[in-house]
Amino acid sequence: MNSPVLGLLGLVVALTPPSTPPPRFDFNTYACLPPPALVGGPGWTSSAPRFSLYPGDLVLLGLTKPPHSPVASLEVQVISPRGQVSSSHFVFNGGSFNYLVYPRDFLGGQPTTPGRYTVLWRTPQGIVACDGFQVSPPPPPF
Repeated sequence: MNSPVLGLLGLVVALTPPSTPPPRFDFNTYACLPPPALVGGPGWTSSAPRFSLYPGDLVLLGLTKPPHSPVASLEVQVISPRGQVSSSHFVFNGGSFNYLVYPRDFLGGQPTTPGRYTVLWRTPQGIVACDGFQVSPPPPPF
């Protein structure tokens, strides 16, 4: 069945760009891939554990902003190894680093399980920092 409506619909679908997957933290390069377009300029510094954690561990996540940044708060998203997203509202309270604890401070946060997690720090304009942490399988019993 050839109809002008179906032909137009096919054209719209063909012209719609594929959605870009969210960046994921790569532990080989310590960078997010695909690289997100960071906003907010230089000077944003995030922190996450660089050692392997165990299932159920709490995770300290931190961020410092550039000295003259007007940003007072932002959203933090943690993407689990299975792609589940939990989020938290983050407010700067002075000092160099400000911290949140995953999963305690996150809406939808679940106890950590083995795998690689990505942390995205976002303003309404976009991502200002990307980081990650890794949870190892539990050690074997003795």
